[in-house]
Amino acid sequence: MHLAMKDVNITNFRKDLFNYVDTTVRYGTPWNISTRNGNVVLINKEELESILETLYISSVPGMRESIVESMNKIKSGDLSDFTPMGDLTLEEFLDKVENEEI
Repeated sequence: MHLAMKDVNITNFRKDLFNYVDTTVRYGTPWNISTRNGNVVLINKEELESILETLYISSVPGMRESIVESMNKIKSGDLSDFTPMGDLTLEEFLDKVENEEI
């Protein structure tokens, strides 16, 4: 879920901390909290994990190109290179990619 980030200053955030956190947990609303010394962002755990996963996958050499190539094949209806993977976890999938099993 990617909602638009909302802004709040630290004073108002501190006054109603529970509601800001609850809104983020329940609805995924990200908050940009401004202070005199800079800003900090409040996001829910699932969003952070999604961002970190995307960064990790993007850091694997050739992964982005492979994904784009696969997406283009799927769009064109060419499924000849695809193998059913069953219920692999992300870690199992990445292990297979690293070991060149995929």
